[in-house]
Amino acid sequence: MLTNLLLFSLLLLFSVNADDTNSTGLFPNANLTVPLFSTDTSFRQNFCDIQSQFHNGEVELRTAFEGRDLHVSLTYDPDYVFRNEDGSINLENPGLLVQLLDEIALRGKFSWRDTFVWEDYNALTEDKDWTDLLLWSVDSYDISANWWFDTRARTSRGVSFPKGWMDGSLIIVTTKDDDSVKDEFKAFSWATPFTWTVWVAIIATLIVSALISAFVEGKSRRKEGIFIPFEGSFVSTILSYLHQAFLVVCGHLDIIPNTHAGQMVSLSMSFFAMLLLSAYTANLASFLVVERASEKLAINSLNDVVQNRQSICVWGGTAVETEILREYPGASVVRKNSDQEVLTGVRDGDCNYAVLPLSNYELIRGSNEINGDCTLIRVGRNFKNYDIGMAVKSDAGTLCTSLVRDMVNVHMKDLHDEGFINELWSDLYREKHDIIDETCFDETIVSPEASSDTMNLTNLGGIFLVHGGLLVLALLVYVLERQLRRRNKLKGITSQDDILRHSQFLKRSTNHTHGVTLEDGDIHTEMSSLRNKVDGIEGKVEDSTKTMSEMLMLMKQQQQGQSPGNDPNRKVYFAQETFNTAASSIHSTPGQIQYDLGGEVEEDNETFKDDDFSYDTNAVFK
Repeated sequence: MLTNLLLFSLLLLFSVNADDTNSTGLFPNANLTVPLFSTDTSFRQNFCDIQSQFHNGEVELRTAFEGRDLHVSLTYDPDYVFRNEDGSINLENPGLLVQLLDEIALRGKFSWRDTFVWEDYNALTEDKDWTDLLLWSVDSYDISANWWFDTRARTSRGVSFPKGWMDGSLIIVTTKDDDSVKDEFKAFSWATPFTWTVWVAIIATLIVSALISAFVEGKSRRKEGIFIPFEGSFVSTILSYLHQAFLVVCGHLDIIPNTHAGQMVSLSMSFFAMLLLSAYTANLASFLVVERASEKLAINSLNDVVQNRQSICVWGGTAVETEILREYPGASVVRKNSDQEVLTGVRDGDCNYAVLPLSNYELIRGSNEINGDCTLIRVGRNFKNYDIGMAVKSDAGTLCTSLVRDMVNVHMKDLHDEGFINELWSDLYREKHDIIDETCFDETIVSPEASSDTMNLTNLGGIFLVHGGLLVLALLVYVLERQLRRRNKLKGITSQDDILRHSQFLKRSTNHTHGVTLEDGDIHTEMSSLRNKVDGIEGKVEDSTKTMSEMLMLMKQQQQGQSPGNDPNRKVYFAQETFNTAASSIHSTPGQIQYDLGGEVEEDNETFKDDDFSYDTNAVFK
């Protein structure tokens, strides 16, 4: 019985001691808590006695504060300090900064757990920034435990900084999507090398050049008969010159000038086309082959970001914003309330780039919530390199707080040299990072299977579309012209091509010796009709329909008085004498000419019907 009572007493004592142990050093000291930015009370202690002992060699710097309680202002940060909902420090996992303070206190043989207060940066107002919070903190407490930037502006205002525990290098971050080529179809990517004003100027120059070339070369060309199909048609002639002018800029010179003025025009157009093609080819390679560099600005420093008027996400009110605006007053800054929001902002397109400390970036980018699609990436050089850590008041004579800085500084150097700081960071990364894909932590942009240096249909599809569209348009024009030609034939109107085919039939007729005889009057009527049609191209024919009708009537009369030749599928006619130059191109016999119209009447669908006479038009004009 006595044994059982003794055992119960020991268990109860152990339980009480355990509870005391769990509660001690977890909650802030209410007696040291003062309103934020209040200057009525300061809990900074006087350490000048220790300073004197250290000066006399009575104590070693590493353990100079042995047995003392240091008043610590501990900033709550969910990344580096973990606390419970009741405001106490998490016992199992207090966070990197608390572990660091515990290790320094253990080595320096001082305590801080019973004499700390929470410092909440969420209480900052519009007229108070992080520097104001830092100045108030070091004036009120022995140590301000946070990740403070060691800047010249803060040092000049009486703040001193021991060696830091974070890499505060300010880096530039953007997204891989913005920094790499997007495989988006662009129908007019081929036009990118030139601005729209340049394209308009090119088209206008070609039109003017074509008009000038037509003006200086038109009469000379008509004399040579080069433009026989276009004689008498001003619009057709101009279109021909326009076609040749646009061929020149495509690298094909089809203009053969006959005058000195024309030679000067062709030389100028050739030189213009050479320079234009060279510039276009060079820029096309720049925009399509090196599309990655062209779509994304080449950012080597923050100066490039500012000069190109790109927006920058920063944690508002911190030293990051202060330093950027101090060096670049015109920078486009997008203020956020945390570095998590900074990276989320650049990811979601709130800004083009983000600037934040390297250590925070390395910690946050491993979060699946922030960087689940692995788009965040560093670009360019560091903007600034800072050491980030705790801060104390720079005071070597009044309260001798500078001795606290020197003591912490010695221990921080030891912890860095021993690798203790790196171990803390490694443990924190393992805890915070929930992205499994290791490629997310690769700072190089991984190219897709098809190299972006090789142009593909995604890049050049627009060129094929334009060419295909022009081909379809050409087919539509062909069909339209064919329909118009057929309608004109039915109306008795002979086209330019019909006249050419009509003249060719005269040459072919010399090879045909069979048929019936055409009378002299019929030959005269036939050739007069042909000459009238040619003259009509030059504006001299008044009524081609009437001429064709007269020709048909003459042929009808001749057909009624004569019989067909040996070939039942052909219609041939005879004449008594030749007519001018036609005799030289038509096979003649004494006193008559054999005139073969060619073609097969039964197989031809295009015919003019007049009473009992059927006249095959294709037989004449093929």
